[in-house]
Amino acid sequence: MRNAPTIKERLKRSERFERIIAELRTNPAVRIPTLAERFGVAAETVRRDLDELSRRGLVARTYGGAAIRPMTREPAVNERYRQRVEERSRIGRQAAALVEPGDVLMIDSGSTTSHFARRLATTAQNVTVLTNSLNVALALGQNARLRVILCPGDVNPREAGVYGLETTAFLGRYHATKAVIGASGLTREGPVDMDSAACGVKRAMIERAERRLLLVDQGKFEARLYRQTLNLPYVNKNDSRMLPNTHEAYFLGRVGTGRDFIVGHVSDIKRRDSETFIPMSQAAGALGTDKGVSVAGLKLDLGADTIFGAFNLYGGDTFNTAYVEGNWVDAVLRRYGIKASAQFTDQRSVGDELVGNFKTNSFGIGLAGSGRK
Repeated sequence: MRNAPTIKERLKRSERFERIIAELRTNPAVRIPTLAERFGVAAETVRRDLDELSRRGLVARTYGGAAIRPMTREPAVNERYRQRVEERSRIGRQAAALVEPGDVLMIDSGSTTSHFARRLATTAQNVTVLTNSLNVALALGQNARLRVILCPGDVNPREAGVYGLETTAFLGRYHATKAVIGASGLTREGPVDMDSAACGVKRAMIERAERRLLLVDQGKFEARLYRQTLNLPYVNKNDSRMLPNTHEAYFLGRVGTGRDFIVGHVSDIKRRDSETFIPMSQAAGALGTDKGVSVAGLKLDLGADTIFGAFNLYGGDTFNTAYVEGNWVDAVLRRYGIKASAQFTDQRSVGDELVGNFKTNSFGIGLAGSGRK
């Protein structure tokens, strides 16, 4: 006869999530073996739990565990609200003009979204709003023509908002026509936020909305130096496909201007099927070495659905990879709702050729529906 299940075995996934978050409130990090033993589950189960919490933006994955980052690197939301007032008011006014009667909006907590809410309160009608922001809820609540729903969750006084598992789960029950979010800044990959819990809420809103509106002022477009993970192509001398992986990198860049660029240095890589970072040179096949890769990239939006992008990866004594891509829609293609694209990749060994002598290149073209005629 099978023994009765223990308390650990009866823990649901949501309960494990709650206990992991609770543990991180008192400890800077948690380890997979410790959690597996405490919950009475396999290490792989805990690993999937941490991956999901990381995907929601609630924890930061580390080697063998996870950590949580407190919201301490930005001024409080009410202080930010008093900065760049004129510019943010204009952004709010323009964004409010995009809202239509019957819309269901998801609005996150932030200074620029608060300006948007104040403008929306004077113009909108027959609109439903779901928000995790106390300021947004109070501003819109003054308009009897709006239905305002405040999400449940843990209150963060600095951000005048609610966050956590209850917040993201609540948002997952709804479907929105538009998600309106702010951001701490923009990187090569898109919008970023200083706090992992805020990222989780933004991600939940984005996933549940048909259309996404990002409200950021010009200060978010300034070139800044970051050290963080990037999704860049993995280089393999026997494979010319561009496979996305996670990298540790220092880079300087500017995005969102139509004339975007990135320059920097990539030190390590974590492949999609691994949780361990290794030097780029080792990933390319030069075992026992510790060499990084210099990277430079450019993306030009030329208008009329024409975009050109190129970047180059150079690893000392290992490899060089050049990648060029173009997307365009001319008058004929637009008539049939078709978008054209072309890509070219060149990879070759360089310097002392620690990965052996090789040279490969590939070229491809494609046609796809552009979604409009």
